[in-house]
Amino acid sequence: MIGLDVPIEYMGINEKGEMAVPDGKTRNVGWYKDGTVPGNTGSAVFAAHVYAAFSKLKDVPLGSDIYVVRSDGTKLLFRAGEAKTHWLNQMSAEDLFNRNDAKRLNLITCAGTYIKELDTYDRRLVIYATLVE
Repeated sequence: MIGLDVPIEYMGINEKGEMAVPDGKTRNVGWYKDGTVPGNTGSAVFAAHVYAAFSKLKDVPLGSDIYVVRSDGTKLLFRAGEAKTHWLNQMSAEDLFNRNDAKRLNLITCAGTYIKELDTYDRRLVIYATLVE
């Protein structure tokens, strides 16, 4: 358990054409507002910086409970089922946004080695969770 209890911000697309992430000076997590709503069928995506809110994401054990409280007060329980590290240049939208076979929550952050010239890391860590009903 990493004990993360933080606000969720609505995020869109940044100037690079990628999902935007909350400012790294906050502990906020970003939800891709044009994607699946948490609790609906499909892949809801939450993102945060590895040096901010998701600094301990790599420590989430499979089988962990992840709670999301929606704006209407509904509390949803997701269970971490898979953790996968993707090479940045090999990660597709399918890997993150397009699984529509269940009610999913995908948590993503940077991983691997920081590449100064690109101002990013060479990998992405994704925790794939599904709604417990």
